Amino acid sequence: MNARRVSSSRKRPAAERRNSRPQPRHLARARHGLRHARIEVIGVVAVSVAVLLVLAGTVVAYFGATGSDTATGGVGALSAPTNVTATQVGTTASVQVGWTASAGTPVPQGYYVTRTTGVNTANACGSSPTSLITSTSCTDTSVANGAHSYRVTAVYRSWTATSAPANVTVTVIVIAQPVITNIRPTNGAFGATFAAISCTTNNDRRVCANVTTPAGSITSVTVQITRASDGRCYDGNGAAESDWTTPACASIAMTGGPTFATDRLFNPSYAEDDVYTFTVTATNSLGGTATAFTTRAIDSALPTGSLSPTMTTTGTNVQLTASDLNGIASISYRVDSNAGAFTTVTGPGPLTLPTLAPGTHEIDYFFTDNAGRSSTTVNNAVVTVDGAAPTVNGFVPAPGTTGATFGDVDCTLGSSSLRLCANVLENGASGLSTVTYQLKRQSDGRCYDGSGANPSDWIVACNNLAMAAVGLALHRTPVILSAGFNAADTYVFTVTATDNAGNVGTAFSTFILGAAALQAPPSAPAGTSSDVQAE
Repeated sequence: MNARRVSSSRKRPAAERRNSRPQPRHLARARHGLRHARIEVIGVVAVSVAVLLVLAGTVVAYFGATGSDTATGGVGALSAPTNVTATQVGTTASVQVGWTASAGTPVPQGYYVTRTTGVNTANACGSSPTSLITSTSCTDTSVANGAHSYRVTAVYRSWTATSAPANVTVTVIVIAQPVITNIRPTNGAFGATFAAISCTTNNDRRVCANVTTPAGSITSVTVQITRASDGRCYDGNGAAESDWTTPACASIAMTGGPTFATDRLFNPSYAEDDVYTFTVTATNSLGGTATAFTTRAIDSALPTGSLSPTMTTTGTNVQLTASDLNGIASISYRVDSNAGAFTTVTGPGPLTLPTLAPGTHEIDYFFTDNAGRSSTTVNNAVVTVDGAAPTVNGFVPAPGTTGATFGDVDCTLGSSSLRLCANVLENGASGLSTVTYQLKRQSDGRCYDGSGANPSDWIVACNNLAMAAVGLALHRTPVILSAGFNAADTYVFTVTATDNAGNVGTAFSTFILGAAALQAPPSAPAGTSSDVQAE
């Protein structure tokens, strides 16, 4: 059977005929690489078109087209930065990198820097493709000793343009630093005089140090000596107070090598207690420097300290506290045992003693400093533990007493020396400290000021007035008022007793003078009585 070409008479739509037309040559060239700086696109375009072109090397080009009939496109290039330089910062391991910003359009969003050492390339200056530098310089730190090349890359969106090698090779030279060891006096050492801390054994009073350098030679070694109490510096001249200056600190020369030492310092008898810092500085011929220091104390005094409180209500808060320029190494004590062994506790304190029972105790103690010296032992220090408050009772006038005048109710049985009395009993071992009273009248709440019988002697503020002891328990007020003072009122006589441990006991008695129509007194407080002996 013979094959025949069958022709279709169907007429294609106009849109299909347009799409099948050959493309213009300038569009075909765009697909295979653009070679011209500017292109004019002529044709019918249905939608906006944007075409991105990547050219040879690191330059990026682009053009866009808009419109429905004709369009024009432009080609731009992201330029690489130029004039890249790299310079070592002094003699340190840092390199200052600088460059000229990229020219033209588009403008870079930023730059990142890379450092190539041999065949290895690493990000530099803390930058990276995702961490850009917006300025045109940076400092690359901690650069290893050797030859390095730097490149700078401009970034605009996903486009990059990298500079040629900087053509500057930086050799980083790390300056060798002196090494200072074995400063004497040693750190934390102690001594009673400067002679005791000298680095020599012949009472020369010198400061010494071992100083070496891995390269070059040592050109200078000095020491500065400062004291902590006032920050002043020793001038190296003598032992007078005027030889300690401020604010300038003298650098005292040290000679020798590898052990360097000062000349003689101070006076053999100079022993001012203080904490001193010895700062040694060394320089080598390459310009490298190093500094080191030690701190130690001159301490000719023994440790000191104290025991407190000696009166307490609980027995749980008794402490031993010590101090010393060299610091406290331990605290030793014993309780109620003059011939027993001491308990020694390591540390600077303060040290809280074990709980003491109520009563009186004898404490022996001493302190030891970090130099191994102990204070004089304190023997039989008395501590009293008293948790019981004093008792107040035996009021005269007794609670509920009535009378026409003060002379009818006082504890002197009608004599011209009018007084009020009460018994005060100390229930602990600390002893009474103070016994006071207040006398208040209920009609206006005013209190007697203890000075006389005038109306002005009754004041708003209630003061605590002293009472005197006249027996084992009996306490009485000074002479008050007068026999003729007959102000009708209800009175409250309050007595407060405080012992040496701080315990407080208080009670009161209420009595009436004058008309019986006055309000009846309240019942007597618990524990009150009238067993006071009258004079």
